[in-house]
Amino acid sequence: DLRGPQALPEHSTSTHQTALHLAASSNAGGEPGKTVIYTLLSLHREAAQLQDGIDGSLPLHRMVENPRKQDWPNHAQILHHFYPRAVQIPDRSGKLPLHRAAAGIAHEDHEGDQERSVIIQLVRVFPQAAAHWDDDRCLPLHYLALNATVWDDDVEAVYNAHRNTIQARAGPKNRQPIHMAAASVKSQASLVRRLVQLHPRGASLTDRDGKLPLHLA
Repeated sequence: DLRGPQALPEHSTSTHQTALHLAASSNAGGEPGKTVIYTLLSLHREAAQLQDGIDGSLPLHRMVENPRKQDWPNHAQILHHFYPRAVQIPDRSGKLPLHRAAAGIAHEDHEGDQERSVIIQLVRVFPQAAAHWDDDRCLPLHYLALNATVWDDDVEAVYNAHRNTIQARAGPKNRQPIHMAAASVKSQASLVRRLVQLHPRGASLTDRDGKLPLHLA
């Protein structure tokens, strides 16, 4: 059934996904992946609007976190064209597509072509997403601090959309982005250095456990 569920109640235990959800999560990239997405939407265009029974994800949520589908024009832009409002809809954890893309950042090399970046395009079409708190009390920049490797154009775009995040505390540990980057095994020098440059005082602040970023590093 390509149509899938319409609106599942919050307590539902269904794990139903549409074929479009599965295609958005698949490893098929490039033209083959693009063809599958177009074909499914031509059969049932409303599938782009349906949330699954797992965590309330739209197909766009699944796609933007998929490292095999990080070329905006060939993948996520297709879903956005069929359902532009998807960028404003949270999953059941309060995460917008920008949160999910930030958590799954792949640092694709777009050779200066920002039109291809999923994160940059999500910020452009709905910049307010950068200021949206999810149910874990995190903003998209917090997820980048946790999951990014370097400070690149993607991270810069999210920061510029909501610069106050640099000082915002999030999560159960009450940490700022500098704490999260310091604690992450993925972080390289450019990410930590830029966070310190933008918010020098953060290096002298402790989290809920009384730890400085240096302790976490």
